[in-house]
Amino acid sequence: MLPPFLVSAPNYMHLREGTRHSKHASCTKKISLWKRFGHGCGDVANTPQELVMEETTPEKFETPLALLKDFLTLQEERVHTYQRFDENLKNFLADHNEAEYLRHVRNTTSAFQSLSEEIIEIRRKLEAKGHRREGELIGQLQDQEREKLRLTVGIHQLKTRGVRTPGDEEQMHAHLSELGGIIDTIGDLVDEIRELKNAEQERNPPKAHPADDS
Repeated sequence: MLPPFLVSAPNYMHLREGTRHSKHASCTKKISLWKRFGHGCGDVANTPQELVMEETTPEKFETPLALLKDFLTLQEERVHTYQRFDENLKNFLADHNEAEYLRHVRNTTSAFQSLSEEIIEIRRKLEAKGHRREGELIGQLQDQEREKLRLTVGIHQLKTRGVRTPGDEEQMHAHLSELGGIIDTIGDLVDEIRELKNAEQERNPPKAHPADDS
């Protein structure tokens, strides 16, 4: 039988396409270890201070190259979040611990929300700096990521209740087939963004530090 908490999963796995605007001329980057420990973004406030580092950088000094590097880092973290999500499903299917799985689903939801919002903000900043192609590609990728999440949740639902009927098998096959195509599309988009990042780096190579004569 499908666990009650997963019935509403597609609703609370939804990612809000909102853009956070800073009230100040600077943006704050939170580099925290909560992701590696499997915590959701709601746990950041409770994370020990030594595990959270804050770096404030004036937005006008954030170069397109730095923003693109940040995007690629966030996208890599999104891949790791999916891996943890699938691993938690395997654990649930083995031990049937609904409370523990529910905690992981909530944390995963928070992690996806946080990553999505940060990526949306990067897109806004790139477009504000005139890098509309990069922003367009990130927008396309976000659309694909929403579909990937929807299909992943659908697959989780089928696995938790058990694939018992021909209809279930057909739906699972359809989800897996569509998911494979979406993953390929996401990979192509990330590759194109990485190429634009490399081109930007060639145009603006790191400045060499003067030799220390002392």
